[in-house]
Amino acid sequence: MIQALKSFSVRSLTVKGFKGFADETTFSFDDMNTITGHNGQGKTSIADAIAFAITGVPFYGGAKLDHLYCQNTRDILVDMEFTDETGAVRRLTRQRVNDNMDILLDGCRITQRDLTVMFMERDMFLSRHREYPCENRLPDGRRAERRRGQLFGP
Repeated sequence: MIQALKSFSVRSLTVKGFKGFADETTFSFDDMNTITGHNGQGKTSIADAIAFAITGVPFYGGAKLDHLYCQNTRDILVDMEFTDETGAVRRLTRQRVNDNMDILLDGCRITQRDLTVMFMERDMFLSRHREYPCENRLPDGRRAERRRGQLFGP
């Protein structure tokens, strides 16, 4: 039986055929992470992949998947390993092959409705997890500005 998660933490993310990642690429995460880089390096792709695994849409919403495909393929794989609030390690895999979508949780096929129960309704999940570092403020409360994917103070 699928139950709602109180919290979760992404441990690793593997993508293939997703946006700029034609080949299988794995990202590993710790308890606290900062993702920085120049424009076009894949920062938003990581957020899009996590959102796609959970909701079936990119991080900023929208139903069209066309911009998620890598240039020369129509097949996408996103595999997300996460821990739940009990510390149990879980694996969520969403793949689209030949225009057919499959969602697996710990190796068992599930539906988007099951994921909605686990993680909450799509729009609520996306708005709740659309956090920016310090809400564009530095630790002392001063406003920060973005340059090349990083936050800088005045």
